[in-house]
Amino acid sequence: MQLIIELPDDLWQKVLQRDNVQEFIETAIKKQLLKEQGEQEETLITDLLAMPEVADIDFETPRLTNKKNERYQAMMQISEQCANLPELDSRSADEILGYDNSPMGLWGDDFSKTDLTQA
Repeated sequence: MQLIIELPDDLWQKVLQRDNVQEFIETAIKKQLLKEQGEQEETLITDLLAMPEVADIDFETPRLTNKKNERYQAMMQISEQCANLPELDSRSADEILGYDNSPMGLWGDDFSKTDLTQA
């Protein structure tokens, strides 16, 4: 689609200095449309918040249904209890699993000592 746009000469000179004039104009139009859409949404939100039915709602705090809230509270309680448990084993996870620095990885090269032919 073609469109004829009349602009003052100084503005056209600035536009024509761009490497890709079409892309520049498309981007400018998209930005303007997004700006207008944002202004419309902002007006809508402002109007919505001005309604007496909505004025008392706290939009910063997420609202959970009772069942979801109960689950969330239970998970948080379990999380706190786990965090407060004493450390029973000071070894690292790798040490507990048996990893070491050998090229074989897991359990080192203990497999070299195992005779696999006697199964």
